[in-house]
Order: sequence, then structure tokens, then C-alpha cells
Amino acid sequence: MPQTKLKQKLQIKPLKTIHYRSVDGIYRGVVKEYLDELQTSGRQREFDRERATISRALPLKELEFYAKQGCSFVALIGRRVVGFILVQPLDWVGSAPRTLWLEYIAVGREHRHQGVGLSLLSAVKSYARQHDIQPMLATLNVDNAASRVLLTKSGFDVRNWMIAVYSE
Repeated sequence: MPQTKLKQKLQIKPLKTIHYRSVDGIYRGVVKEYLDELQTSGRQREFDRERATISRALPLKELEFYAKQGCSFVALIGRRVVGFILVQPLDWVGSAPRTLWLEYIAVGREHRHQGVGLSLLSAVKSYARQHDIQPMLATLNVDNAASRVLLTKSGFDVRNWMIAVYSE
């Protein structure tokens, strides 16, 4: 696991049903931050589009799906969830026989820039190695420079701000 700047011990664990409320809370906070940023930066058209289409909460069925896949994780300090990554295996993408699709990664505001995101990505990479899965793919929101930096630091090849690929 990568070094973190946290004062307390960080644990990465598989996503379980007991984490749903915390994961949804972090998700809601991130969505609110994103919509607030669009609105305060004067990008009204984008704000209106995103507000109409973005989900304000993670449906329970969706979280159950990710938990069943076994490759989604939460970051914990003590018993508190401070971040999560939602991942699903795909049988094919392009010419790859099996791929991990990184759907969503989020870290609570007070724990950002401390190694939590890198630790979550490290857990997914370990899962991929253990299950002989390669490559891993992620899509990026063009407005999210932090995601681009995180994925690049973790070894992903961010090809055009929209798709990032990792393979060993």
C-alpha cells in the first residue's frame, strides 16, 4: 500500500453492505461539490445539464452490484469510511479478454491529498494481479483535474482526459 500522509492508520477493505450509508454520504458530498463548482464558476449550461442528469444518490441496487463483484473497496480510518472505489470486471473491452472498469472513486474532502485515493487504486491493482486481469480502464470527467493527476500518479496512461488505461 502506498505511503499516506494520514496521522491515523488507513485500512482498505472490500465494499460490504455495512458501508453503503457512508459511501452514499461521500458520493452525495462529491456531487454537491461538483454542482456547486459548475454554478459558481458561471458555467450555467453545464450546471443545468449535469443537474438534470447526475444521480444525487447511489441506488442501493447499484452498491449491491459492486459489492458482489468483489473488486470494489472502501478506505477506513478506524470504522469510518473516508473513501471508496467502485469497480466492475468486464469480459471484454476492445481486444482485451478481461478488463476492470473503474467506475467511480471518491474521497471525503477532509482526507484528500493524503494518499487515500492512491491506496484505493493500489488495492484494485492487487486484485487485478491476483485474478490475472489486464488492463484497467477509467473514464474521466474533463473538469476533474484531480482525477487526472491521481490516475497519472498511479501509473495510468491518461490518453485524452477522457479515458485512462493501466496495464503492467
